[in-house]
Amino acid sequence: LPGINDGFIGEGPDLGAFEYPARPGDVDGDGQVDAADARRLADYLAGNPAPLPGGAASADLDGDRSVTVVDLVTLLLRL
Repeated sequence: LPGINDGFIGEGPDLGAFEYPARPGDVDGDGQVDAADARRLADYLAGNPAPLPGGAASADLDGDRSVTVVDLVTLLLRL
């Protein structure tokens, strides 16, 4: 169809409704960084089946590409 995607085909990533950068610390993906995020991250680190709706990138607060207790401590210090 003329006009649809003019100039955009293959020129960049699809930034649809669910593709957005993770907000550091927003582990539960609700748009806020709060105690609920710390609880979710603590559960995750304890091995409980707690998914990270905000994605692993939102929980990796020290930027070392892994989610560890250091990230939890960093998050707690930010609250």
